[in-house]
Amino acid sequence: MAGNINDQTVLEDERELSGWLVVLSGQWRGKDYRLFAGKTVIGSSHYTDIYLPDANIEPFHFSIRIENGEVWLTDLDSDSGLYLGEKRIRREKIVDETLFKASDIEFLVKTLEL
Repeated sequence: MAGNINDQTVLEDERELSGWLVVLSGQWRGKDYRLFAGKTVIGSSHYTDIYLPDANIEPFHFSIRIENGEVWLTDLDSDSGLYLGEKRIRREKIVDETLFKASDIEFLVKTLEL
């Protein structure tokens, strides 16, 4: 559904809201982004679902998939890595309020009850 505000078309997102990605460090600290059911790609490319223009974030750095009551965090072959604590991960099932790092930027995933 679309609305019209000040001669600009505004599209309402009809996807299922499933949670938020919160940036805890770096220049985007305090910013949060909506996560929807399915796959969300995060990176410094304009072609990602969540655009983070930061020198430490790669164009297609990582993804978060929320599906069937599960949340999966996946490194998209980044050079600088994706970390849970000190452990570099490739793909990991996570839970609500999981803290992780992409390169040197810390994030938190907050999910709605799934």
